[in-house]
Amino acid sequence: MSIKFGSNEDWNFVYDQYYTTSNQLLRSDLLTSLSCTKDSLLLNRYIYDRLYDNNTALATTAWRNAAMKPTGHLLTWSFVKRNWNQLKTR
Repeated sequence: MSIKFGSNEDWNFVYDQYYTTSNQLLRSDLLTSLSCTKDSLLLNRYIYDRLYDNNTALATTAWRNAAMKPTGHLLTWSFVKRNWNQLKTR
Protein backbone atom coordinates (compact mmCIF):
# COMPACT_ATOMS: atom_id res chain seq x y z
CA MET A 1 0.00 0.00 0.00
CA SER A 2 1.63 3.20 -1.13
CA ILE A 3 0.28 6.72 -0.93
CA LYS A 4 3.14 8.35 -2.76
CA PHE A 5 0.78 9.90 -5.29
CA GLY A 6 -2.30 10.07 -3.06
CA SER A 7 -4.07 13.08 -1.70
CA ASN A 8 -3.98 14.48 1.83
CA GLU A 9 -7.29 12.70 2.40
CA ASP A 10 -5.70 9.39 1.40
CA TRP A 11 -2.80 10.01 3.77
CA ASN A 12 -5.15 10.93 6.62
CA PHE A 13 -7.20 7.78 6.01
CA VAL A 14 -4.10 5.59 6.32
CA TYR A 15 -2.99 7.61 9.34
CA ASP A 16 -6.34 6.99 11.05
CA GLN A 17 -6.11 3.29 10.22
CA TYR A 18 -2.69 3.17 11.87
CA TYR A 19 -4.18 4.45 15.13
CA THR A 20 -7.27 2.24 15.08
CA THR A 21 -5.78 -1.16 14.28
CA SER A 22 -4.36 -3.42 16.96
CA ASN A 23 -2.63 -5.70 14.43
CA GLN A 24 1.08 -4.92 14.82
CA LEU A 25 2.04 -6.23 11.38
CA LEU A 26 -0.59 -4.04 9.74
CA ARG A 27 0.53 -1.06 11.85
CA SER A 28 4.08 -1.53 10.58
CA ASP A 29 2.88 -1.68 6.96
CA LEU A 30 0.71 1.41 7.40
CA LEU A 31 3.58 3.30 8.99
CA THR A 32 5.82 2.43 6.05
CA SER A 33 3.15 3.64 3.63
CA LEU A 34 2.78 6.94 5.44
CA SER A 35 6.46 7.69 4.94
CA CYS A 36 6.01 7.61 1.15
CA THR A 37 4.25 10.96 0.94
CA LYS A 38 5.89 13.73 -1.03
CA ASP A 39 4.14 16.36 1.10
CA SER A 40 6.71 17.75 3.54
CA LEU A 41 4.04 18.94 6.00
CA LEU A 42 2.54 15.47 6.24
CA LEU A 43 5.97 13.89 6.52
CA ASN A 44 6.89 16.31 9.28
CA ARG A 45 3.69 15.39 11.14
CA TYR A 46 4.56 11.71 10.65
CA ILE A 47 8.05 12.25 12.11
CA TYR A 48 6.94 14.28 15.13
CA ASP A 49 4.00 12.04 16.03
CA ARG A 50 6.38 9.10 16.44
CA LEU A 51 7.97 10.93 19.37
CA TYR A 52 4.87 10.02 21.38
CA ASP A 53 4.49 6.48 20.05
CA ASN A 54 4.83 3.89 22.82
CA ASN A 55 6.32 1.36 20.43
CA THR A 56 9.97 2.39 20.19
CA ALA A 57 10.72 -0.16 17.47
CA LEU A 58 7.98 1.20 15.21
CA ALA A 59 9.03 4.78 15.94
CA THR A 60 12.65 4.03 15.05
CA THR A 61 11.56 2.28 11.85
CA ALA A 62 9.38 5.27 10.96
CA TRP A 63 12.24 7.73 11.41
CA ARG A 64 14.54 5.55 9.34
CA ASN A 65 11.88 5.26 6.60
CA ALA A 66 11.38 9.03 6.57
CA ALA A 67 15.11 9.71 6.46
CA MET A 68 15.45 7.53 3.38
CA LYS A 69 12.98 9.64 1.39
CA PRO A 70 14.12 12.61 -0.72
CA THR A 71 11.76 14.96 1.12
CA GLY A 72 12.45 13.41 4.50
CA HIS A 73 16.16 13.24 5.15
CA LEU A 74 16.57 16.90 6.12
CA LEU A 75 13.28 16.91 8.06
CA THR A 76 14.39 13.85 10.01
CA TRP A 77 17.86 15.25 10.72
CA SER A 78 16.37 18.52 11.94
CA PHE A 79 13.95 16.58 14.13
CA VAL A 80 16.76 14.50 15.66
CA LYS A 81 18.83 17.58 16.46
CA ARG A 82 15.88 19.38 18.10
CA ASN A 83 14.76 16.36 20.11
CA TRP A 84 18.04 14.63 20.90
CA ASN A 85 17.66 14.78 24.69
CA GLN A 86 14.24 13.18 24.55
CA LEU A 87 15.30 10.60 21.97
CA LYS A 88 18.32 9.38 23.90
CA THR A 89 16.13 8.52 26.92
CA ARG A 90 13.78 6.28 24.90
